[in-house]
Amino acid sequence: MAALGPACGQTAGTASDKDPGPIPQADLEEFAGTLCESIAGCCGDASIPFELTRCTEGLKVDLESAVRPLSLPNIRYDAAAARACIAAYAKSFDACIRPKSGPFAPPPTGSAFKDCPGMFVGTLPAGQACSRWEQCVPSAAGFSRCDFVSEPRRVCVAPAPTLPHGKPGEACGGNCFDSGDCVSGIAMCYEREGLQCDIETQTCQPLVVFAMRTAGDSREI
Repeated sequence: MAALGPACGQTAGTASDKDPGPIPQADLEEFAGTLCESIAGCCGDASIPFELTRCTEGLKVDLESAVRPLSLPNIRYDAAAARACIAAYAKSFDACIRPKSGPFAPPPTGSAFKDCPGMFVGTLPAGQACSRWEQCVPSAAGFSRCDFVSEPRRVCVAPAPTLPHGKPGEACGGNCFDSGDCVSGIAMCYEREGLQCDIETQTCQPLVVFAMRTAGDSREI
């Protein structure tokens, strides 16, 4: 996972003199410290050198880079959702399990990370000019889109009605994260519900996370 590259003693990033982004510095430091502390035991088990200060400083820089693109008007940062998301990651790392994506971009999947998409909430209703989909208000059907209506104008577009949610073992037409924009004639497996559409059986099955690799060139956690 790119955002955790400096973990386990890897070379830390370089601090930027630009706007640190939409998350306060104190929160970034807290999140980086929490994640690095949870990683320490796994690094030790894998006999990989670990320095908490180096990990924290490097990870803070990487988190800044991940969220800086969201420093835009009409995107609200929710500190409570962010802490719940980071706590879910820390719990995962305590078990030496690596989720499929970083905590900020793209949002992670699986029911354990249900709070992560709520860290940044758009405030623009449908029809309002936008530059990124994150600026648009989500709905019960999922995330809105920021679509071109005519060059170069882009506006928020509400998602289509939510498709049927597949149950474990049921036939499926594909995967959705949390959006009603998925297209299929049959039910979809929703990753936020911990399911994925198995390629071989074409049925909804439990979402698989990647176990942390600890040998050779696979030291990123």
